[in-house]
Amino acid sequence: MQKKPNLDEFLVPGTARPEPSVSSDNGRVLYAPIDKLRPNKQQDRDDMDSEASADHIKALAESIKLKLPNGQRYGIRRPIEVRPADEEGIHEIIAGENRWRAGQLAGETEVPIIIKTGDEIEARLDHVTDNALRRDLNLWQQACSIQRDQDEFKMTTEQVIVAHGLRNKSQLSKLMAVFKLSEEAQTFVKKGLCQDVNLVYDLRKLQPEQLSKLATRVMNKGESFPVALKAVLPKEPKTPKEPKSTPGQGGDAGPESNGQEQGDAPQANAGVTINVDMNAALALAVLLDIDAPEGVAAAELTQLLHDKIRGLVGDTE
Repeated sequence: MQKKPNLDEFLVPGTARPEPSVSSDNGRVLYAPIDKLRPNKQQDRDDMDSEASADHIKALAESIKLKLPNGQRYGIRRPIEVRPADEEGIHEIIAGENRWRAGQLAGETEVPIIIKTGDEIEARLDHVTDNALRRDLNLWQQACSIQRDQDEFKMTTEQVIVAHGLRNKSQLSKLMAVFKLSEEAQTFVKKGLCQDVNLVYDLRKLQPEQLSKLATRVMNKGESFPVALKAVLPKEPKTPKEPKSTPGQGGDAGPESNGQEQGDAPQANAGVTINVDMNAALALAVLLDIDAPEGVAAAELTQLLHDKIRGLVGDTE
């Protein structure tokens, strides 16, 4: 029987945690008080205060607070790159502002840092490449990573949600639905074409012929996956409309009476339906040159309109 992997070994670096320090050793992982760091004034990301950034930082904070089997917190694992301390002992962040903000939110008092002693150009390159060259896992890679965490490392649902930055169990279920796709449908996920977890359910609806059309539209015609998927989805059957009742068949015999009693129209009016309110019926009577008596009842006005219209139809035959 294969030995169950040690979750601590999987999550915790092999080296022992160094003592807190603000040494200027270049490239060495040290620990510094979290309040001795400040954001980069040249930060390219201008959405740090946006809702999306706030959600991302909150997710990072939850991962930092995650409890390990040995009782310790998961903490910040990737050191924050900083410049040497200034006269006040403050380090400017080169890369890792999100981790620093998340550490504050999680209540960390110190963070792992790497002090970079290069010049301004080197610091700028470090900052730019940290933003530009970062590549997230695609949907398939993330699902496989989660499956490994659950099967091999026996992570709980809570640990998976926090570690992978998911919102809730519902999002986790949607993501793992990729394994229920046919082999042909999984190809779109494996290649990174389907990156929206909410589209997986629609992808499951497609038959082989529709999947082939989807591949043609995406790979050959260059359409975006969401647009192409919508185009090849089987059309939902339309709900048939209920036929309108005609006078004499139990339906409305004429205009709404607004409180006045309506009478049943005679069978002779079958085939002519007037379904408007009283004010519209009176206006129609004027247009048709009908001399309707003052205070005419709805049923009587309906009959006058029917007779006039049938007469006009008869004149054209």
